Amino acid sequence: EPRTAPVAEPPAATEEDAQERERVDVVLAAVEEEPAAPRPAPKPESPVSEPTPAPAPVAETPAPAQAEPPAVRPEPTPTKAELPTLPVVAMIVRVEGAVSVGVRSEAGAGMPLLAGDSIKTSGKGGQAVVEFPDGTRLVLGPDTVISRISDPGLPAAKRITLARGTLAAQVSRQAPDAPLIFETPSADARVLGTRLALSVSPSSSRLEVRE
Repeated sequence: EPRTAPVAEPPAATEEDAQERERVDVVLAAVEEEPAAPRPAPKPESPVSEPTPAPAPVAETPAPAQAEPPAVRPEPTPTKAELPTLPVVAMIVRVEGAVSVGVRSEAGAGMPLLAGDSIKTSGKGGQAVVEFPDGTRLVLGPDTVISRISDPGLPAAKRITLARGTLAAQVSRQAPDAPLIFETPSADARVLGTRLALSVSPSSSRLEVRE
């Protein structure tokens, strides 16, 4: 009789794997809860000009025999409104639980995210939804830290550094030469447009592509 080759059994899923998959499924479901709504472009802030003090009256004196060279006026010091500011690259559209952005203690819906900002969700109930101008949407799960959104030197490039936790993303179609880049401590992922979940643990990074 012909002998049948033994079939290798897949390794049993651990309880930790099951819990992580459950977290990923919850975060992925949040991406589809509501469609991305078009947001009006933020109104540019009007520059604030400092009032110029009126010059003090100068008493007339007789002209000297030899005219003195005109005094060199110092260059004006730029006002606070003229100093360069970091561009807005995304916006928080929804928060649940404890969420903080950068050095700001508390985040809320409608808060803009600047190039280089970090965002953190705390506790099991923390969650945040972030949207980019092109409709790309991120959902941060509980106990998740994005240490940097975009790059202050290259604000137009989407570069998201996930330091800890789980996020889901519905990524709009990107230009072939300008993908959205996810960075983790152990891997990089370049995305041109898809729905995915990315989770980071102390020892590994896991990417699940759903579309």
